Amino acid sequence: MVLDNAGLMAVKFAINVLEVDEIYLVGYDGYLRDLKKNYESEDMHKYVDDEKCQYFPKDLFEFRKDERFLDVGAYTGDTFESFCETYSGGWDYYCGLEADFNVYKELHNKVRDKDVRNKVSLINAAAWNEEAELFFDSVAGSTKMLEKNEDKENCVKAIRIDDIEIDSVSLVKMDIEGAEYNALSGMTNLIKKDKPILVICVYHRRDDFF
Repeated sequence: MVLDNAGLMAVKFAINVLEVDEIYLVGYDGYLRDLKKNYESEDMHKYVDDEKCQYFPKDLFEFRKDERFLDVGAYTGDTFESFCETYSGGWDYYCGLEADFNVYKELHNKVRDKDVRNKVSLINAAAWNEEAELFFDSVAGSTKMLEKNEDKENCVKAIRIDDIEIDSVSLVKMDIEGAEYNALSGMTNLIKKDKPILVICVYHRRDDFF
């Protein structure tokens, strides 16, 4: 996958506005691609073939025993399970955001079964650039944003990640069906403060790659 102008704009936003040195971009094929700070380059040759490990590539960053993971678009807890498996040697904190209430209940049950609730925070809300009400349509495997006048609509609460009380974050995964740009815009303070590794899906919107 080669970045078009919109993709480069998204990367420039992350580097110049968010002041991060490195972003991991997840392509539509599920592979994880490594983009260095010289965003004009097309040197994206590292891939992860195991879908369960797409957000935790062993050859791209080191796993920390004190990892503090923010999972934006936590879904039913599939990434949480992969996180626990990958960080079997220990981790410090997990915070999962999921907008769809029915999906959130499944996430809650999965965390409960792991019996790690003292290290976990779950939030039933969408990540956005302001506090608002958004409308979503839940389909198999995803939750996508809708216009207000469409038939199948569910109103969900949207919040800024910067408004969440989190001590610190070292790793962020974001897969929220095209709302990634707005969600990132709502967490600039956290990114500048903690400088976490960002693992961001970019295939949902052709216009801006977020």
